[in-house]
Amino acid sequence: MAQDILAPHRAKLLDVAVQDTLKWCGAPDVMVEHRQPDRFWLELFGGDPQVEIGTQHAHLFLASFHLAHGPKWDEAGVAAFMTALREQAVFDPQVDAPKLAARLGGCSAPRSSPLSAASKLAFFAKPTVQIFIWDPTVMKSARLRDRQRGTHPQADGAKSLRDRIFGVASYPELYASAERALGDELKRPDFRSAADQLIAYFDGQDGIIADRSRTPTHFIERRLLDKLMFWEGWTLKNKRPPEQA
Repeated sequence: MAQDILAPHRAKLLDVAVQDTLKWCGAPDVMVEHRQPDRFWLELFGGDPQVEIGTQHAHLFLASFHLAHGPKWDEAGVAAFMTALREQAVFDPQVDAPKLAARLGGCSAPRSSPLSAASKLAFFAKPTVQIFIWDPTVMKSARLRDRQRGTHPQADGAKSLRDRIFGVASYPELYASAERALGDELKRPDFRSAADQLIAYFDGQDGIIADRSRTPTHFIERRLLDKLMFWEGWTLKNKRPPEQA
């Protein structure tokens, strides 16, 4: 049934994902829905290291990625971890993203989403590293894709329900699934064409988004995949495709 929901809307979901990527990767000083765009964060983490990351940046990040709605965060603590992440020379996402989530967990109330915050921070702080964003809506797409591929892992009864919901235990699952999904998508002509068009467009822009030494093409491919899987998950949840991004 879920497969039937997505298949007829493939073209629309990919188009919405492309438009969403263009919208959120726009100019760093142009707000998107009253929030900072992706390029703002790329410039903050990858720009002048003398620019101090303060509590205002932590507040803006949490608000921009819908992490501030609910339990209150210790924004000074988040800012400190953002600074440490910018200075961290080597980042292994499958090891360091859960570690960062555990540390961020000390800056938030029990029912927050520290892994969502950690993976999003790492995604923009380390654009040259293959990192995938953990999000419960994306997980819906990831698990469907694995079931269709026959690679869905068996449920681990030792994992608590809270870990499965809030992501700490499921990040390796998402990473492996998203890595498989990226490989699959890059073989599909429609996704490959969409990614190439986005890359060509961003090549003509200013700043870090056009600098392939700091923002490689696989960052744009992964951002497009993230948007596609989000809208696939959204469609599965709502049993209808989105009207627009």
